[in-house]
Amino acid sequence: MQRFRPRAITSDSSRKTGCATTTSSIRRTGHSASKVLSATVIGPCATRTDGLSKTAFVLGPEKAMEIYNRIDDIDAIIVKLDGTVIYSKGIEPAPARGPAPAK
Repeated sequence: MQRFRPRAITSDSSRKTGCATTTSSIRRTGHSASKVLSATVIGPCATRTDGLSKTAFVLGPEKAMEIYNRIDDIDAIIVKLDGTVIYSKGIEPAPARGPAPAK
């Protein structure tokens, strides 16, 4: 019998999307730390995933993904400012879907 291991998911967005906006800001200026559009982090507890999701907003997507990929029990999905989606090493993107078959 396999044991269920609870996981936490935290997702932050740099734009108001109807349900969430990021609260990350740079302390010196008070401006929003918005180097990404969205960061979703999956891990063992919400305290860790919340802090780690904000990493992408402050450090940027590439540096944040380097950090995420070094932590064994963390996975992440980041949407960059240009709309490009990047995934941590533990997450595979869904295969691209072609057009619906003709009937």
